[in-house]
Amino acid sequence: MLKHDQSVDSYLEEKVAEIQVLAEVVGGDRLKAEAEITSLHNALVRSHGSDFVDLGIVNADGIQEAYAGPYKLEGADYSEAEWFKAREAAQGLRERRDFRVARGASFHHRPAA
Repeated sequence: MLKHDQSVDSYLEEKVAEIQVLAEVVGGDRLKAEAEITSLHNALVRSHGSDFVDLGIVNADGIQEAYAGPYKLEGADYSEAEWFKAREAAQGLRERRDFRVARGASFHHRPAA
């Protein structure tokens, strides 16, 4: 089981690294524009298939500022979500941007109409 866990960890680390590079190149502020985040998400889907179900930016207050994907999540409030609270608790431990990879099953999504 350890080898499988290490493979999953490596896979997720690779995906996070890809997003970090893209965010640096494109710029986080620019990704807040719907057309930009949608374009980036579409490129990720074309290149990686279902590896990237969606892509979003959540601000420091827990509000989803930008979103591209199959759900209606723009403006969603994650301020009370456990993963967001954990991020706030760990904020003082590091001086860098925080990237989260979340499984779709961990949220109650509503498919886009």
